[in-house]
Amino acid sequence: MNVRSAWAPELIALLGTSSDADIAARIGKSTRAVFSARVRRGIPAHRTIEKWEPEQVELLGTAIDAEIAQQLGRSLWSVQKARIARGIPPFHEERFTPEQIALLGTVPDRDLAESWGVHNSTVAELRKRKGVPAFQAQRRWTPDEQALLGTMSDAEVARRVGRSRDAVHVARHSRGIRTGVLQRHPHLDDIKHVYTTTHMPVKEIAARYGVTPRFVSIRVKKRGWLRPGE
Repeated sequence: MNVRSAWAPELIALLGTSSDADIAARIGKSTRAVFSARVRRGIPAHRTIEKWEPEQVELLGTAIDAEIAQQLGRSLWSVQKARIARGIPPFHEERFTPEQIALLGTVPDRDLAESWGVHNSTVAELRKRKGVPAFQAQRRWTPDEQALLGTMSDAEVARRVGRSRDAVHVARHSRGIRTGVLQRHPHLDDIKHVYTTTHMPVKEIAARYGVTPRFVSIRVKKRGWLRPGE
C-alpha cells in the first residue's frame, strides 16, 4: 500500500499545527510516523512561541542560565535562547570591581543597582553569591562612637558599639580613616593622666574609658608613660 495514501487530507492538514507527539496521540499513530509524514511533505515542525513577561525578562542575565531556568520552571535552552535573542550577556561576577563588591550590603540593593545601571535582582544575586547579608538600616553614629573609629580594630569597635564589623568598616572608610592608623582617642589625655599619676590597674583604666587593656599597653610602650615613682 502506498504510504502516502494512508494519510487522509484532514490528517495531513494537522501536520505541523502542534508537536508531533501531540498530533500522534490525537490521531492514534506513533510519534515517529507523524514525524516521517511531516518531513516527507516538507512541513516544518511546530514552533511554540514562548511568552515572556517583563518581570521574567528582567531576570535574564542576573544569574547563571541554569538557575534562572530552575526559578522560572523553563528549560535551560529556553532561557539561553531568550537571553541571546535580547542581547543580554550571561551573568559573570567578574564584571563587578572589588570596590563595587565591597559595597554590597552597605546600602539597599536598589540604590547600588541604580548607581551601577543594572537591575535590582542583579545586585541581590551577586550579594547572595558573596554571602553578604542584605542591608539593614543602621542607627545614626553618635560623636562618641565616631571617635572610636580607627582607635582599635573594626571588630573591637563593632563589639563595643553593637554594630556589625562591616558597618564599622564602611563608617570608617566613608570618613577617610585609614585602616591600621591609630587615631587619637578622645580620652587619651585622661588615660595618660590616670596611668602616670596613680597605680590603678591597666584593666580598670581600660574599662573606665571604654578601651581594651592592650590599647593602653600599646600607648604606654610607644609613648614611654611611667608610673609614679618609676
